[in-house]
Formats: sequence, structure tokens, C-alpha cells
Amino acid sequence: MASYYITYYLFTKTVHKGNSARYFTYTFILIIIVSLIRYVIELILLPVDTQLFFFGGAKVGRPAFLIATSLVAVFIASIVHYMYYYSAREKEALRMINKEKEAKLQYLHAQINPHFLFNALNNIYSLSITNSPKTPEMLLTLTDILRYSVYQNDRKTVSVAEEAEQIEFLIKLFNLKNDDSYHVTFNKNKVLGYIEPMILVPLAENCLKHSDFAVNPNAYATMTLESDERNIKFTTENTFSSTIKQDKIGGVGLANITERLTLVYPGSHSIHTTTHNGIYKVELKIQWNKQ
Repeated sequence: MASYYITYYLFTKTVHKGNSARYFTYTFILIIIVSLIRYVIELILLPVDTQLFFFGGAKVGRPAFLIATSLVAVFIASIVHYMYYYSAREKEALRMINKEKEAKLQYLHAQINPHFLFNALNNIYSLSITNSPKTPEMLLTLTDILRYSVYQNDRKTVSVAEEAEQIEFLIKLFNLKNDDSYHVTFNKNKVLGYIEPMILVPLAENCLKHSDFAVNPNAYATMTLESDERNIKFTTENTFSSTIKQDKIGGVGLANITERLTLVYPGSHSIHTTTHNGIYKVELKIQWNKQ
């Protein structure tokens, strides 16, 4: 017991501070001291006839036995301390990783809100300068979307149905820009399960933002969502024009979402983008059963 608590003290003063060599030096000295103390105590207090018969009075066998048993006691104590120390380090490393991951997610969330808000305010501004009667309705719809995008930050997950509802608000907000509704469709086939908030909404926003409705009479934007308790698939497709000067297709939103997916759904998601004949397509898949 003395060896256990002494090695624990030495362990905290040396190995915990990154000095393993000093720990081995101290434990070697400890083994010698403990062996000497045991030798003296047994020699003085224990009668000769109670001592192990195989010592046979030899002066070499007895110290060797005491050193060997002390060595075993110290070795076992060191192993136990190391296991506790290694486990504590693993837990601390995991805690720091989770803390860093959470901080990164908060940073990425913070990027989404202004990115989305700036785009929406530009649309409202274009209506306000023409005194459009749609401006109040547009502001009200924007308020609903912003309320969701701000308050969902306190939640780890939201239902897929909630994300789908925000996409519908987003489409409504987008259509208010024009007297005639744009060719925008949103197809839903079940909306079950839960998801990291504000994953689908920015993808939908990018689909609308980068469509070429201003110059192409055949322009369209299509979104398809299907999910169950195990999987989700969200696809966006829109026409675009390379002659329109705008942000890089996909923009900050797509880069942001890709990083968040890597943090939240490592190894259980895929996101692919394709550009072909003036059509830009994003396909997101998340597999719940791998969580």
C-alpha cells in the first residue's frame, strides 16, 4: 500500500509534467529503500523459524527476494497509475476536440445568418424603392425565416419537417420579388427524421440565388426532398448563365455546409455538385443509420 501511494505521488510530480525519466529514477530508489526497510523489519521482528525455509540463512537470497517483490509491487502500481493517467488524457483530449468542434460549428453558423440576411435585404430594398405593396408581406416572411435561423442555434437538431417549412418560406420570399411567380418547384416525399439545423435552407437559397431568371425565360429551380428515420436525400437543380456576373456558383454557403457536414456527419454523408449544359445540380445524402 505504501508503494502504491508513494508511486502515485511520484507519478503526479513527474510523468504528469512530462518527465518520465525522473519517475523511473525515483521508483528505482523507492524499490531499494522499501527493500531495506522490509529487510530490517523482518530481521528484527520476525523469529528465524517463521522465515521462509528456502532462504536457508543465505544472505544473498533474502535481499534478492525482497527487491524482487518490491519491484513487482511498484511495477503493478505504475501500470495502474499509467492506465488512469492515459484514460484521463484521452477524456481530456476528447473534451478539447468536442470543444473545438463546437466552436467551429458556432463560427460556421454565425457565417450563415449574415450571408442569408444580406441577400434577403437586397430583395426587400429593390421592392421598397418602387413602393411595392409586397414589401410588408416580404418583411413578415423574412421575419419568420430569421426567427428560425437565429433561435435554432440553441438546438443540436431540428426535424426535417421544420427545415422543409423554412424552404417553403424561402421560396415564397423569392417569388415576392416578381409580379409573376418564378418557375420554382419543391417536391417532398416524406419528411421524417432529424437534422443539423440550417443544412438544407442554405442549399435551397443557393439554388434560387444563382438561377438565371433575370435573363432566361426558360429558367427554373427544382428542389426534391425525401427522408425517413434512416436516410435523407436533398437535391437542388437550377439553370444558370455564365454571362451573369455573380458570386462563384455554390458560394460561401456551399463551402460552409460542406465543412459542417464533415464535423457533424463524418463518414455518413455525401455531397456532390455537377455543372452541365447550363444546369447546376447539388445532391446531398445523409445516412442516419451510421450515426
